[in-house]
Amino acid sequence: MAHVAKRFIIPEDLARAATKEGREEWLAELPALVAWATASWQIEVADPFHPGGETAWVAPARDHTGKGSVLKVCWPHPEAAHEAEGLRSWGGAGAVACTGRTGFALLAEDGRPGPDARSFLKASQEERRR
Repeated sequence: MAHVAKRFIIPEDLARAATKEGREEWLAELPALVAWATASWQIEVADPFHPGGETAWVAPARDHTGKGSVLKVCWPHPEAAHEAEGLRSWGGAGAVACTGRTGFALLAEDGRPGPDARSFLKASQEERRR
């Protein structure tokens, strides 16, 4: 069932940040990294979320049962070194559950924020600025 879209999309924000950080080699390897993770977890991956982040390629995925998840493939950086362990310590309570990890990829339950979560995050950020 492993499948990646025929045309591989790299969100502009990710491409710009990776280039700025000197990570062109990682960008060139990204399609192969996503294909490897897709085959390893036997998932079907859609186009990445837009506008996307600056350190990872993140896209919705689905397993053979149709269960939704999210695939995140990031470049190595200190903030991501223990992300999977951190998510696992929460055990799905207050954070998405981590269902798989390799050195460069993370598979997590689908936890896309809706309008309420975005409003909460924005209010929280504004509160911290005060």
